[in-house]
Amino acid sequence: MSKDKINSSFEFENRPFILDVVYFSNGLFITLTEGTVNTFGSLSISIKTDTQINTNTIIPSKYSPIFCQLISEMSCNLSKGIAVVSVYLANDLTPDMANKILEKIKSHIS
Repeated sequence: MSKDKINSSFEFENRPFILDVVYFSNGLFITLTEGTVNTFGSLSISIKTDTQINTNTIIPSKYSPIFCQLISEMSCNLSKGIAVVSVYLANDLTPDMANKILEKIKSHIS
């Protein structure tokens, strides 16, 4: 991939988010933070082997518990390597907001 790092700030429903993506030759590291200061949150790692994606949750999330795993698996599939994802949320996401954030992340990494 030609990019080394992406830093993006955006807002949905008056909730600010910071997205950081760091590219490596064999995968990527993504942090998604709700708020204006980067914060570690839940942590998931996904690895693609042939046609299967294996995911492990290292630190579970208090809010929207499978969202970090979804980002990790989607990113792993698109990067065809390893994806390490941290997501910090202050509150649960609505399904519509989760879909919009997933599309935003997908547009940055595909």
